[in-house]
Amino acid sequence: MPARPSIDQYLMGLAVVVKSRSDWPGTKVGCVAAYEGMVRSTGYNGTPKGWEPAKHLPLEKYDEGDRAREIEPRMLKPYYCHAEENAIAQAARAGVKLEGCTFYSTLSCCLPCARMMVNTGIEGFVFLQEWDGQEAEAALQLLGACGIHVSKLSI
Repeated sequence: MPARPSIDQYLMGLAVVVKSRSDWPGTKVGCVAAYEGMVRSTGYNGTPKGWEPAKHLPLEKYDEGDRAREIEPRMLKPYYCHAEENAIAQAARAGVKLEGCTFYSTLSCCLPCARMMVNTGIEGFVFLQEWDGQEAEAALQLLGACGIHVSKLSI
């Protein structure tokens, strides 16, 4: 019989399942906000509610000569919400308090998401893989400097 997962492993496992809902063509990210081991909110990276790339993307802005109109990830990136953003937005829509929560994310966060998590009053941030973006280190440093416990988890 397999060993029972720790609460951190369990919640990160849920974040892995949550990321399967992402419609981003690149790296899919899932996030779970939990308080004392109980899920309060979830989020994954994807388009804003009701926004559809084929209908709303200004494709003419990206046309180059007679090139066929294709939707590429570089065109979509400015419109996508991050998993942590969506977890915070979902909680706000439902009137759920995130103060004191720990966020479990399948990827370390960017600086804007770190700032939002700090301002929600979270106590912890656990991630599975480190993002290799330029601001990744700064984001984790900000969380730590603001008294938020940061850790990388292996599952």
